[in-house]
Amino acid sequence: MDPSNKNKMPRPYEAKGDYYRDQASSYDSIRFSSFKGRLYADLQKRIIRKILSGLPKGLSVLDLPCGTGRISRVLSEYTSSIVCGDISQDMLAVARQNLAPVNNKVVYRELDAEKIDFPNDSFDLVATIKLMHLLPYEIQLRVLREIVRVSKRWVIVTYAYAGGMSWVKDYLFRKKFDEINPSSDYPRQVRDVIQECKENGCEVRGLYYTFRLFSSEVILFLEKRK
Repeated sequence: MDPSNKNKMPRPYEAKGDYYRDQASSYDSIRFSSFKGRLYADLQKRIIRKILSGLPKGLSVLDLPCGTGRISRVLSEYTSSIVCGDISQDMLAVARQNLAPVNNKVVYRELDAEKIDFPNDSFDLVATIKLMHLLPYEIQLRVLREIVRVSKRWVIVTYAYAGGMSWVKDYLFRKKFDEINPSSDYPRQVRDVIQECKENGCEVRGLYYTFRLFSSEVILFLEKRK
């Protein structure tokens, strides 16, 4: 368990498993239709584009979990091929619809981030967005090791960080927040995440706070040590 939460009982591991079809189809509208949601999504995409703009064009990419394809569309602007993976077939179906304009460069695969069905060094870049905060700490480590294993060089991954103004918001509106996302309960100290990445073969090349007032998300850009 993360040291910052040693006195906090972990919640059940509810993130794993298929989303119901109606949940997959309404996923984006629930989270990103409000002004705050749209602003957060825009800031997140800007950061990811900033990272990608410094990398070579034509990368092979794994987006896992791809969800509805929201970030996959951004990744597709910089890639020659992209594998969109998700544990939910319903999410993959929604992603296929949303990514129709770029489907010529996309392969869809049902994948489990805890055990990714690809060999070592399969992709130039692996993106794991909005997953770690849903996972118990030991599962976060397992997923980190897997995404590093299948990456040749780069990883973009998000975590929830402990502290900051966003946690005041979460405390005040916890009941409403839980109704939408009951498993979002595994924040980390950023220094611990950085150390964990280093211990698992990566250097942190960039660290970005998405939307500090209303979001606890931190985006890490990692480079795999050779």
